[in-house]
Amino acid sequence: MTQKTIRRWAPWSILGSWLIYVADILIAISDGFGKGFWQHMPDLAAWKVDFAGYALLLFPLLGMGVYILSIGLRQKWLGIVGAWILMTVCVFLHTSYFYFAATSRLYAHNPSADIAKLLESFSIVKNNFLLIYFVLMAVLLLFIVILVLSKKTAYPRWFALTTPLTGILLSRLLSAIAPALREMLSPILIPAFWFALMITIAMIFALKDKNFTNKEASSCPENSVLHFPWHTNR
Repeated sequence: MTQKTIRRWAPWSILGSWLIYVADILIAISDGFGKGFWQHMPDLAAWKVDFAGYALLLFPLLGMGVYILSIGLRQKWLGIVGAWILMTVCVFLHTSYFYFAATSRLYAHNPSADIAKLLESFSIVKNNFLLIYFVLMAVLLLFIVILVLSKKTAYPRWFALTTPLTGILLSRLLSAIAPALREMLSPILIPAFWFALMITIAMIFALKDKNFTNKEASSCPENSVLHFPWHTNR
């Protein structure tokens, strides 16, 4: 992929990632489809459900962002695998907004045992896909952190803090020391937020770093185009 192609796709990847985050906010996902996921859906405005459902059309943009990110990691196969996960498991999960919303509304007007059983079946399938997603993404994100800390990528080591793994660790920490604060932040700092943050910062590096596609370039502070106050001249 050339720098020109990156400049063409990176802004769209940023936009797509944040629109998906907005979709998850609208549908009130705070823990990746928790137990009470569908119970509140009959009260949601139809346009919110539709927006969240059709957000699946944005995943090709997100997949492109993951591939560009992998170029900076010097591991293109990582981008291919990540894009595949987004285009399969994640697309299915967003598609589930539609049938969960329709069936939960039906249940709200006619709370029969058959409809409740149908929703339970939906939940089992959704939870299986969600487990697959979490396991695969956890492995990939851990590998990304290891690569970044090795200083053999186009990103500085602090970039490792922008991955969704930071969000998971922060959530666990707040649960232990400040449960009330975690409860307040959990509807906002959902996994989609950390994913959008990681993609955004990666795309900024891709757009600004002239050596981004150079496999021999590293993330040494003197070679980085994004300088911060703690980076001093040598």
